Amino acid sequence: MHAVTAAEQPPERATPFAFFDFNLVPIDDAPRSYRDEVRARLLDRLESVLVYLFPRGKLRGAQFLVGNLQGEPGESLVVELEGDKRGVWIDFATGEAGDVLVFMPGGFEIGR
Repeated sequence: MHAVTAAEQPPERATPFAFFDFNLVPIDDAPRSYRDEVRARLLDRLESVLVYLFPRGKLRGAQFLVGNLQGEPGESLVVELEGDKRGVWIDFATGEAGDVLVFMPGGFEIGR
């Protein structure tokens, strides 16, 4: 029987997938400037981001409506699209609320 040496083993990958899994990134270590830049970029494209993440949601006036963070149909989760509160959301069914960095499906959070 032949023992496998370290030189013969394939290199270990950080993730078995060909994409970045930001769920593994320690949020508290992310520089504030990085979070601010991500927030600004999301706000610049807010409507298209919401339609992409929540295809069952709908635009109504200055708000985007969807059932919940899982993207189910409904109107209990409201995201503001204009003014100082642009990107702020509240789910009136659960009382949960947040901003554009904490509204991803399933509650995925980039930072605070």
